[in-house]
Amino acid sequence: MIALLLSLATAGAVEPGRYGLELVLGSDADLPFLGRTPGTSRSWSLVDVLATDAGLVQHHQTCAVRMEGRTGSTSVHIPPAFVAALPRRVVPVAGGPQYRADMGEDAVGYDPQRGALPTAIDDGAVIDWDGDGAPAATVELHIPILGVIRLFVAQRAHIRLAGEEGADGIVRGGVEVVRFEQNTLGASSALFDHSPKVTPRADRSSFRLIPMPAVAGCAALRPAFCARGDSVGACAED
Repeated sequence: MIALLLSLATAGAVEPGRYGLELVLGSDADLPFLGRTPGTSRSWSLVDVLATDAGLVQHHQTCAVRMEGRTGSTSVHIPPAFVAALPRRVVPVAGGPQYRADMGEDAVGYDPQRGALPTAIDDGAVIDWDGDGAPAATVELHIPILGVIRLFVAQRAHIRLAGEEGADGIVRGGVEVVRFEQNTLGASSALFDHSPKVTPRADRSSFRLIPMPAVAGCAALRPAFCARGDSVGACAED
């Protein structure tokens, strides 16, 4: 699912300034009634790289997250409240000719200071993480006939990025999933109150990092990536 929250790297590939980051994370999920379902999350973020006495650091803001892929007519949606709740982070960057980034571990849907990743909705670590009035973090399944099914999830994730700058000025690379755990704690329909096994797929995961104008905002990200060339994702309609 998600995750998403990034650091930048290398004096060779990245210099102080504003960047756009597109992160693609592939996974397979075993969903009730739907079987093994391939999915992809694609996120777009604004990243500001700053020079400090200790080296480069980056400020990261996730602007949008979209789930791609369908099983029949069923699709997964990430509500705006979920995206707004993703924390802004400041992360040091490690250098060299290759771009490298370790984003650390992130908790979604619960407070890690109160306990480990919850397995039940009444766990003391569960909070209304996205402020939508429901416990944990809300993800939506859009299913014909049944309508919108709300899933209340908790997630713990840790990823690393590694890539290189191409001749076109775009940094491209792969994603290492150090940790990914997700539990469905409840659902608006008892039929979907089930924690599917989610398996990250490195072969379907990647990232792109591109320079952006200093005044660019969130609305400029998708058009910028689309203009740089993309087979499916950035230019596809929601």
